[in-house]
Amino acid sequence: LVHAGNMRNFHRLLLQLVGHADATEDLVVVHFDRVQGGLHRAALLSQWWRRRRRRRRCWESSSSGGDGRCGRLVALSRLSVARGGGNMMRASLLGLAAAVARGPFDHFLFLSGSDLLLRTPASLYRTLSLHRGLTFLPVGCMEWLDPATGLDRVSAFHTSGRRAGRMPRRLAFDCAGGAFGVEELAHEVALLPGLVHANGGQWAALTPSFAVAVLRAAGLAVRRRGSRGSGSGGRWSTPGLEGVFEYADRLQQPDERLLHLLLFNSAARTRHVGFNLHNVNTRQAQAIRSVGSDFDILSPEPFLHEDWQRSLRAEALLGTARRPSSEWPYRSAVAALTMFGRKFDDSEAGTFLSRKLRAQAKRFKARDTAVPQHWAIGKDTEDFWPLGLAACGALLTGPCCGS
Repeated sequence: LVHAGNMRNFHRLLLQLVGHADATEDLVVVHFDRVQGGLHRAALLSQWWRRRRRRRRCWESSSSGGDGRCGRLVALSRLSVARGGGNMMRASLLGLAAAVARGPFDHFLFLSGSDLLLRTPASLYRTLSLHRGLTFLPVGCMEWLDPATGLDRVSAFHTSGRRAGRMPRRLAFDCAGGAFGVEELAHEVALLPGLVHANGGQWAALTPSFAVAVLRAAGLAVRRRGSRGSGSGGRWSTPGLEGVFEYADRLQQPDERLLHLLLFNSAARTRHVGFNLHNVNTRQAQAIRSVGSDFDILSPEPFLHEDWQRSLRAEALLGTARRPSSEWPYRSAVAALTMFGRKFDDSEAGTFLSRKLRAQAKRFKARDTAVPQHWAIGKDTEDFWPLGLAACGALLTGPCCGS
């Protein structure tokens, strides 16, 4: 999802993801806000990228002996997007449908134009490969009705100093390109019996099967080429997900609820990693009311020069100390899996940080070591535990963790 005010940073992200010759089989689908000249921007971007691919103008040569072409790009502009409204969710689903139709792919990542990759593409590929078949989706809160008492329950894990992660269940709607909320009375929208209500960050990495289940719940046609790694697509399609989609679509900020609701109310919940692939700059975050929106939404501030030493360079991420269990004991493990930073802008600080990240990526790529493309997994635990050690080593030690 890209807004017109941050185009320079988006170009940096695009080159990081598919601007190298090892990304030949990768795809970026971008949606521009229709109101902000999106059709014109999408056309210009598509023309520029086609010329770049034809001329094989990638940043680096292929390490796998490919033809030197960059990755693929699809640019869309179909909806007017107001922050916090339903069209943010719908724009993401349109992009997901376009990506599924051009697959097969191993994972589908939701990103923003204000993101940047903090590691090398190879490090991102390895992290996703080690978690193949699992959906990455950070969870802020989970709620349900206690069948015995009929009272609203919140998961104990998310009430331990993290109650702020709960989002109120407020009705909202889109109209004339804006997002509006129904004035609160004395209550929130009631929880549906038997439904697990969940919310959290929308920056996720979906498995192919769950991606298809999401599109089917939204009533979008699923057209795919090939079947590598994606199965039948109906594996996680639990009956009743269409009703869950309609429930999410009526709430404020459905983009931060829909994936969570569909995940935890289907069999896909057993194939889930709750870690966030994003390092979000929550320092001095403020509740901001955007143009065309009726909501005050907490928004992260752009990273500054001093954030490089504090939280963006690889050594700072991997050196994150473990916090007491009463706060957030898994912070160090989450930092080890961080692949993206949010958010960056077109300021001088954004330019400085993007140069630092590019220099770091080149440094780690130069000392990178080969990782086996296929893992042989034994049938019993004695054959399996060396793989676990190798996976931990690839993630947390040596050149892999820094790349």
